Amino acid sequence: LKESRLAAFKKGLDSVAGVAALKGQSANVPVADQQSAPGGAPTDSAGIAAGSVTCTCAGANNAGVVAAEPAEVARGGNAAAAAIDCQTCQRQCRLYDYQNSADYARQNAIAMRGASQRDPRYQVAGRRPNQGPRQPVQRATFLQGMVDKLLYVRSERIFFCDTQVVKEGTALVLEQLKKALGPTQQHPVASLQLENDFKSPVSKKVLLYSDPLQKLVRTYRSRCESKKAIDDKTECQKSFGMCEPSFEDAVSYILSKPANLWIEPIRPNVMFCGGLGKTVDMYNFTQQVDTVTSADIVALLRHVANKGQHPTLQADPQFAKEVIEYYRKISRRSLNRLIELYREDYKTLKMPMPAWVDTLLKDKADEPDDGGGRRLSDRATSGVKSRVRGDSYRRIPSRTPSRTPVAPPSGPRPLHRVQRDVKLNSDLIDRFIVVPEHSTLFCYMEKVACTQFNTLFRNLRQMKRCNVWFLNPPHEHQWNHDTVKDALMDRAWTKAIFYRDPFERLVSAFRSKCIAGFDPDAWSECWKTFGHNASFVTVVTKLVQGKATVARWNPHFRPQRFFCGGLTETYKYYDIKEHLESSTSGTKVTGMLQRIGANPAQIKDFDELFPKAMSETFYKHSHHTNAGDHMLRYYQQVPPAILKQLLEIYLPDYKL
Repeated sequence: LKESRLAAFKKGLDSVAGVAALKGQSANVPVADQQSAPGGAPTDSAGIAAGSVTCTCAGANNAGVVAAEPAEVARGGNAAAAAIDCQTCQRQCRLYDYQNSADYARQNAIAMRGASQRDPRYQVAGRRPNQGPRQPVQRATFLQGMVDKLLYVRSERIFFCDTQVVKEGTALVLEQLKKALGPTQQHPVASLQLENDFKSPVSKKVLLYSDPLQKLVRTYRSRCESKKAIDDKTECQKSFGMCEPSFEDAVSYILSKPANLWIEPIRPNVMFCGGLGKTVDMYNFTQQVDTVTSADIVALLRHVANKGQHPTLQADPQFAKEVIEYYRKISRRSLNRLIELYREDYKTLKMPMPAWVDTLLKDKADEPDDGGGRRLSDRATSGVKSRVRGDSYRRIPSRTPSRTPVAPPSGPRPLHRVQRDVKLNSDLIDRFIVVPEHSTLFCYMEKVACTQFNTLFRNLRQMKRCNVWFLNPPHEHQWNHDTVKDALMDRAWTKAIFYRDPFERLVSAFRSKCIAGFDPDAWSECWKTFGHNASFVTVVTKLVQGKATVARWNPHFRPQRFFCGGLTETYKYYDIKEHLESSTSGTKVTGMLQRIGANPAQIKDFDELFPKAMSETFYKHSHHTNAGDHMLRYYQQVPPAILKQLLEIYLPDYKL
């Protein structure tokens, strides 16, 4: 056996004769009955290929397999070992059959196609997986970071670096350049070809930049103080994390983040266009400006391409004076930190430091060093972690973060650990609003002025957020389930709740969520459950049919006893229990605020949220449905049998 194995290795595992001898003999056919090895290899008197090993336990199908392509049999492993181990020999043959099947070819093509989509080395245009090995794409190493701000007019070999000095934005500049000068490219990632074109001495490079301290003020004014920003505060919140921040709050917010996470208009200039710190000396035309229009950019590039006159780009001296007043409002430490972050801009782009900077620093020399500027208070930032999808839509937090339970912030009446005998479940426990400054725990419910109450407590805590939802739930104050129980049992804490007639609340939910054009979230709240443009009778009928799952209904239709951990067991612990009605809402809410030590007159927009004495302001509210005026009309349509079952569902709410 050893001599046969040695001979097989000497002959070579890929030889036709050797492999054919390995696979050519059947298990039940004597060796002497085989005339020759498949493939025409020379044999000895016994018909076995000379210098090879026979497999006496392979199936009869092996001879045909080897004859078709004998070299493939040994492709998956050691041929000599396969000759010794019969099971390995048979497994190799089965593998060969599968690899030559149509199913294997199809699966292999799918795998190769997936690899070509995932692996950047295979990203070669026009090449398919079966066209041989792919060459890796060479990546640029010189231009790195914000390369999409580098616009390339290929026909004129002109590069323009937009450092966010154009009023209309990069997209409009790109469109105007395509119309005026021909094809213009914007690359999200620098390729080697783009890098070589940029380094070429033939190409012309244009750079416009502005003073970074002025850019910060300009961005703040456009996103938080302009008329458009007052109507829509979304951009301000995205930029500076708050709905109506002062300039001092905006500066404190950006100083709490690294510069690469700032919004693009206020990032340092040296971060743009692949890194101006190493490319600024390669630009043919550089100029400091305040703001320019896309028309100015087109005219400038025409001049660079020798196709027009040089445009006049002038600074605005009046704006420079206004900038000083903004920086007077921030602390000396904050101003110093901003200057340090922007110092590379002044050094690299050879801009003179504004003269007013030294003047302000001298004026603020007597200010105490606050360690980095006035920190954002908890009231201004506690809503930053709010799990909210947008200003018009609410999303319930998926889970309560696992944090170490601690007592709420210190207030006039701290929370005390007490013996917990209250039954509190986890149903809609995030509907609690925690106000630690006034030792108050408030339970709000959908369709019981929930928008007004969330806005009220946001304004009471002076939280500068556009969104009002889930700013003060227990988990935002690092409370856990037991902490909420402590607050419910602690007599030093005021527990308040406003409820509504269940049938009136159901009509309000239908009018708000199921009538097209009333609320923007109608599809997600009603149509998805009851169907498009479902009638009131249809909604009530489906609610009755689904009474077995009443605890999992949409919160707008769910009975009030299921809110805030289950009011059936906890309702007795509330100190303030009020029936919400349009005629008395203002008076009752005023009484609640006075009881917890808050002054309604000092709360922003209180009179608009809860007007008194049937004021028209209450009915002008965009979210008000006037459900009480329409109850009889809606319930007259419902069959008595259905109405009786509906009453059985909501009867425990009336008994509370």
